[in-house]
Amino acid sequence: MSEAEQSRLLQEFENWCLTLDCTAFWKERKRKYALETAASNCSEVIDKMLVSDSQGLLEPQNQTSTVELPTPRPTQETTASQPIATTTTADLDQEHANTRQESDNEEKHWIIDGNDITSLFLKYRYQADIIPKPVPLESNIQEILALSGVLFLANEQHSECKVTVFGEQVLKNLLKCQIQTLLSKVPHDTPNFTNDDFMEMVNVVRVSAVDEEGMSPKSAKLRLLTLVTSMDQFKSNVVEGIADL
Repeated sequence: MSEAEQSRLLQEFENWCLTLDCTAFWKERKRKYALETAASNCSEVIDKMLVSDSQGLLEPQNQTSTVELPTPRPTQETTASQPIATTTTADLDQEHANTRQESDNEEKHWIIDGNDITSLFLKYRYQADIIPKPVPLESNIQEILALSGVLFLANEQHSECKVTVFGEQVLKNLLKCQIQTLLSKVPHDTPNFTNDDFMEMVNVVRVSAVDEEGMSPKSAKLRLLTLVTSMDQFKSNVVEGIADL
């Protein structure tokens, strides 16, 4: 290397030593050196502690190994309690197995008219998951519900994707089955609406009455809630649900 090259490099080094990069570089070196020194010292201390502790643990074992301890004999209470504990554990295991089997059957075997609804729903949810993102909300609301584990059922309102997976006839049978299930839960002594109650609700909610009288949605809801005051609990719950719509 020529003297000119050496002098140039020395000049560049001196200039670099005057910059903040030089200060940061040596600070980082000192920090790493301090960490390595601390880690080395800590390792030595920990090694000494482990060695001393292991020696302390070995000495009592050596002392007790030379002492012959009497063999404990099981008492009558201990012997009698063991079958009880074993029986209780076995009963719990059997109950857990039965519960798990019933749960699996309910989840894996939802069969309606020979169709495995669970398998079809999983396939439908997969088709909903592969829709290109971002998913339009209005046109894919049923598929978004399916991703959350909800199967939306409404007559003549099924999406194309759902009809493709399930088929129209299966959806009709499923909707019919669900309606029958809901109706079966209604008590037999449920009071019926009278003709006057029915006509009053029709007059409030029909579009022609709203247009002619200039009734606002709040006014219609107020009239329905006023009608509720003269009904029993079951009827009032139905009318309140209509008012909330």
